[in-house]
Amino acid sequence: MNKYLLDTNALSRLLWNNIPEQWSQIWNQIRNKKALLILIEPVVSEMYYKNVQKFGDKKVVDKILWVKSLNTELYSLDDNDAIYAGKIKAKYPKTFSLVDCFILAVANKRHALVLTTDHDIRDEANKIKVNINYISLGNLV
Repeated sequence: MNKYLLDTNALSRLLWNNIPEQWSQIWNQIRNKKALLILIEPVVSEMYYKNVQKFGDKKVVDKILWVKSLNTELYSLDDNDAIYAGKIKAKYPKTFSLVDCFILAVANKRHALVLTTDHDIRDEANKIKVNINYISLGNLV
């Protein structure tokens, strides 16, 4: 089964029905339980605080709970994930948020494809052999 890990911007686009055409097949696979969405709590937290001002607490919480009800693995971070994410953050202290570092660490460990609109994540993912599906924000409507 294919495994996907979404950065916060990609997850937000999918949850608010602003799905790029290139990702619609992946999203349908997740919704139809033919692919696994790996979700980590730091992404949940970032998803909340980046969307609450625009959509309000109830809507954002409802969307988070809804995505958790899909074919989602709520991945529990461990010490190795934390250390690996820390190594990425130490290497790129101004480039990545800590959430981005956890996304890369978990994707590397779980051999998951990362969906992102962040070119920095794309570039680092290629260096550490993480599969990436990148769409430039400039190509999104």
